[in-house]
Amino acid sequence: MEKITENQAGSIDLHREFRKLTFDIHKMKNRLMMLLLEIYEQEIYKKHNCTTIYEYAFKYAKLSKETVQLALRTLRNTEDKPLLRAQIESKGIYKVAIVAKLATPETEKFYAGHVQKMRKEVLFAFAKEVRKSENEVGNVKFEAKCYAVVPKVSIELDAEMQTIFNQLKKEYGKDLSNKEALRVILKKLKENENAKSKNVPKNVPPQVNPRTEMQSTSQEIEVDFIPGNGISIENQISKISSANTTPQTQKTTQSSDALLPAQPPKFPSHTIPRETKREIDIKQNHKCAYPNCVKSIENYHHKIPFSFSRSHESLVGLCKTHHEFCHHGIIRHELDEPNHWRLNIKPARSQFDNFFLKYKAHEKNSPAARVPFPKKPHSKNPAHPAPFDQPNLQPYAQALAQLP
Repeated sequence: MEKITENQAGSIDLHREFRKLTFDIHKMKNRLMMLLLEIYEQEIYKKHNCTTIYEYAFKYAKLSKETVQLALRTLRNTEDKPLLRAQIESKGIYKVAIVAKLATPETEKFYAGHVQKMRKEVLFAFAKEVRKSENEVGNVKFEAKCYAVVPKVSIELDAEMQTIFNQLKKEYGKDLSNKEALRVILKKLKENENAKSKNVPKNVPPQVNPRTEMQSTSQEIEVDFIPGNGISIENQISKISSANTTPQTQKTTQSSDALLPAQPPKFPSHTIPRETKREIDIKQNHKCAYPNCVKSIENYHHKIPFSFSRSHESLVGLCKTHHEFCHHGIIRHELDEPNHWRLNIKPARSQFDNFFLKYKAHEKNSPAARVPFPKKPHSKNPAHPAPFDQPNLQPYAQALAQLP
């Protein structure tokens, strides 16, 4: 093990001190923001030869006019929401400002929790959807339709890009508007890419791996696995004799199979197979399944958690933002198809988390009514030869329906 020199130790200490001071700077800046409203209302800035609060903030804290305006607006919107205002010191004014106007005294705890746990981008996307629902439907109390707000994209074309675009427009969409011509060009490009992926040469001889070849030959003969006793030799001999005609082949196969060790049962892995991902990509056209979302698939989400199902049957492809929506309890009716999902506008956990906590609390009071949750058996235990089947969730649904 290499020893750390004095110079290296000194550089590590300097880096730690620098990072600590950086954190302190952000914390002090957030505290400065919280003082601005009182300084403004009491007109303290006038006592220090400043005509406006903006001049005062820039003179003593180098804060821009836009930042001061945002701070004053957010502090006014959180006057009757102490829990949300308390997040300014730890999470910053910019994050709280996203939901300051949406929150009410009744829902401030819900929004304060989201400010604590969510990334800024995810919180911004959630707030945009809530605002859109309120503008269309009115006051949204509990839930709203899941419908992603698609941002408008504007691109400035330089001289070279304009030349290329005009040439392509002349070829594919001469009489169309620029927007429609661009749509046609993008579709043509997508069609060409799909055609290239389909025209993969099929007559290429596959590369033979000796290891996989041995595995495939050994799988041709079924092995009867008896827990605790290994392989049933009598059944194995009868299978070998019926499968092989020549006596020489029979002896060789019998001796090789008799020496095979008892393989432990294989259980489903949490790692999603590549074929399963490819099927989801094709099914969803490589697009996030969240309604009206235009982003590509970045994560594969188990609608029924893998810890419950030990299966990948409930997978759905989502972008990073909407994948976090699912894990923050924002989506209701998550087990339904995505077009039936609803946006949660009240404090709640996910369907499974909520059920598990409610059931465990009931289990404490009524041990007799306990329905044990399935657990993954140990992979090396011969008492569990069969693969772990997907558990039947009906007993849990019945237990949930009987809860007070």
